[in-house]
Amino acid sequence: MSSHFLKHQKLQEQTTRILFKCVMASNAEERKKIKNCDPSSLRNVYKELFKRLAGPLYLPVLILVSLFLILNSKENINYNKNKIFVYLLGIIIIIISESSLGYINNNNTRNILLVTLPLLLATIFYFIFQFKLRLKQYSNKI
Repeated sequence: MSSHFLKHQKLQEQTTRILFKCVMASNAEERKKIKNCDPSSLRNVYKELFKRLAGPLYLPVLILVSLFLILNSKENINYNKNKIFVYLLGIIIIIISESSLGYINNNNTRNILLVTLPLLLATIFYFIFQFKLRLKQYSNKI
């Protein structure tokens, strides 16, 4: 028994290596050899690569934001304000991570900026956390 339908591999089903080859292909001859790699679908290839490679980079950012909760004890007067602040900051980071996918296009400089955004945020939050932690340790010694 043979099947009467054509199996067409979706863009999401392609390996990351094939998607990189599609992005790096410089001429039309090379792109014809790769499935789903025509110039009209190049933006979708960039989006798929962003989802696979840059999307998971937002998880450490969310983890670092949640670490701000351990800086204050429950007995602190500002604990509830801190809890609400951390919650809202986490929601904002989730919104940024999901909405940045819409800004992906064929402009490589913008795409690089969008990929480095979670790395930059993680670095900033890490240094803020370290600063506040050292400040708290210093104030406890006094």
